[in-house]
Amino acid sequence: MVSAVALFGAVPYAHGVDSAPWPMFRHDLLHTGRSEFTGPSEPVILWTFRAGDGIASSPSIAADGTVYFGAGWDFRGVRDAALYAVNSEGSLKWRFPTGGGVFSSPAIGSGGIIYAGSLDGHMYAVEDRGIEGVLRWKYLLDHWIYSSPAVLGDGSIAVGSVDFNVYVLHPNGTVRWNYTTDLCVFSSPAVTADGLHVIGFKEGDVPALATTRALRWKGA
Repeated sequence: MVSAVALFGAVPYAHGVDSAPWPMFRHDLLHTGRSEFTGPSEPVILWTFRAGDGIASSPSIAADGTVYFGAGWDFRGVRDAALYAVNSEGSLKWRFPTGGGVFSSPAIGSGGIIYAGSLDGHMYAVEDRGIEGVLRWKYLLDHWIYSSPAVLGDGSIAVGSVDFNVYVLHPNGTVRWNYTTDLCVFSSPAVTADGLHVIGFKEGDVPALATTRALRWKGA
């Protein structure tokens, strides 16, 4: 079963790209899954796009309509390990190959930077330059990353890893701090208005909350 760990970081709450209609996994830092837009009463398929492997990643949508997602859902025998950018009408904008499948859902940061974790153990920061995605940096977290990153107002990136850690990275890709849990961190961090990071980790059914690098409380 999955438990919860929360980590406090004294960083601004607001996401850095508020104009994006769907900037990260489940829309916002609280993971409400809510949008300000009203969908059609009778939805129809406008277009489809086929990647070269399974897509487990949820899409993120930029202000210009670009859709970002990852391909390659497994860590074994992946045929198409990549971060994709697709134009609003369904055509390929660019494909950025990674060393392992991208199960993680991308998050949109400021300056056209897209953040996503890979099953090769790296966090990637890829700049959308229109006709191509260009690597800004990648950082090895030592194990598979299934977690979807959250980008805060100061550009910090929070993400979990199967290496038992929750990380907060500086915008340049170096570690700001990490918190070591008892087991793997598959889930994705949500962040409250007071800077409390909440994330699930595989530790039976015991929830845990922690401050930066120190346990805050845990309970059944």
